[in-house]
Amino acid sequence: MRESGSALLPVAAVIAVAAVAAMLALGAGRMLIASHQAQLAADAAALGAAAATFDSTDPTAEAEALASINGAELRSCDCPPDRSGARRSVWVVVALEVDAGVLGHHVVRAEAGAEFDPLG
Repeated sequence: MRESGSALLPVAAVIAVAAVAAMLALGAGRMLIASHQAQLAADAAALGAAAATFDSTDPTAEAEALASINGAELRSCDCPPDRSGARRSVWVVVALEVDAGVLGHHVVRAEAGAEFDPLG
């Protein structure tokens, strides 16, 4: 005697597990992409701020603008203006909000530093 629908429960369970795994993978992928985007924003902000320490541009404003263009928010900028010809370093921290699906909303942070030698 054959039971009709006996394979239905195992197949439904496999589909449910696959769907959950796909949602988790999608969320993890979004987090990974966001971390790369945040690092790109931090790198750009640091490079822009480093050069701006020498000219008449506000280095923090430059870092904010470049972080924003790259989808992030500047959280801190250790980039004091220095009109001398000395080598200088800057350090920035940016944050990027990401909706990682079933993993929830997260804030991804990235830091970057840059060195600028106006005479070099």
